[in-house]
Amino acid sequence: MIQSDDIIYAIYKNRTHLGNEKAKNKDEAIQKYLIAASYKDAIHDKDFVSLYTAKTAEEGIHYL
Repeated sequence: MIQSDDIIYAIYKNRTHLGNEKAKNKDEAIQKYLIAASYKDAIHDKDFVSLYTAKTAEEGIHYL
């Protein structure tokens, strides 16, 4: 079994939990979420991306 250095991050916008992403850091997790949410064209817009935050998911899994 291959070990991964990825961590599960909970993604938020305006304190609302939107989903989880596996990534190596918070910025990568936010970018992966935005791509999955069809916002790929907006990932270079710093103002737009700054609306999103990420934190390590509790116990590796985040529940609402």
